[in-house]
Amino acid sequence: MPCGKQLDEALDSYTHLGRDDVRLKTSSNDSSVATVNAAELLQRIDGDRALLAELVEILREEYPGQLRNARESIARGDATAVERVGHALRGAFQNLSATRALGIAAELESIGRSGNLALAGPKLVELENEVHHVMETLEELSLERIE
Repeated sequence: MPCGKQLDEALDSYTHLGRDDVRLKTSSNDSSVATVNAAELLQRIDGDRALLAELVEILREEYPGQLRNARESIARGDATAVERVGHALRGAFQNLSATRALGIAAELESIGRSGNLALAGPKLVELENEVHHVMETLEELSLERIE
């Protein structure tokens, strides 16, 4: 199951916010953008840390396959597939309130849509680096005690 779809299904059962309520930030170079908007994410999942831990595990399981698919698509020059992967990842990161990763995935989607994959490889590396930060942040957040 694609990463975004599985995360969507898990969040749909807990969320009170619509997808349109999340601001789309497409500039991944803005250092003022948080890796994860914790307040927004916790509101979205009603503060359920166990659910958050499940979402982290889903991301951990699904993300490497998405990356592999993106790399293979770039290597064979398949812009449509790059756009699809970027779109799926954008949805997943939007659901997780992972603003920087969301922006980078949106840029990857846009690169695929343009058909010019010259920047796709470096953008994918940027996304890989950001996802490490997202995973660390989400793991810490899932382990925090509620006071």
